[in-house]
Amino acid sequence: MDVTALLAEISALRREVRAITQLKVEVDQLKTLLCSNVSSGRQESSDASLSITENPASKSFADLALDLKADAATGPTFTAHSQKKKSNVKSVVGSSTANKRVTSVKTTRSVDIFVSRLQPDISADSLIDCVQSMSDGIEVVNVECTQLKSKYELLYSFYHVSVCVNAADMKHAIELLTDAERWPEGVFVKRYFKQKTKNE
Repeated sequence: MDVTALLAEISALRREVRAITQLKVEVDQLKTLLCSNVSSGRQESSDASLSITENPASKSFADLALDLKADAATGPTFTAHSQKKKSNVKSVVGSSTANKRVTSVKTTRSVDIFVSRLQPDISADSLIDCVQSMSDGIEVVNVECTQLKSKYELLYSFYHVSVCVNAADMKHAIELLTDAERWPEGVFVKRYFKQKTKNE
């Protein structure tokens, strides 16, 4: 074993310990200074600087934290307003059909679905008719079907279907369009999420 290298390593560790001790003293001084600044409304700045120089590291971190909390609770910068938690303001969307004194602007949302395992000769118009037949009272504003490129065009076809409905009917439309009982047997359906471009 190289004793010289071992002694050099021990010496380096001692230097690091001394440096850490010095850093701790400086941190304690900063904490004390912070306490003095918080309570500056009750003490003169000269008294605060004196307390730092007289006893920089006599208190533990826990004691300093308690002092800081006590000073903050009574200091001029701490008010009842700052203690108040932000209230969660709940938003609502009107649903009354009886109150017609004012009307809202109609907004629309699109439900995008992926429909696959269709016969190769199924047309977009046939798929649109199928989707509209599932409306169940929902006002369908528009339906767009885009046939996607299939690796096996002679075996099956698949589409991206975008169904535009009123925003208020969005949740119900998703439930209808992803209900297995409403689609013909064997047809594969799932939600379709468009890839966002860099500009979006």
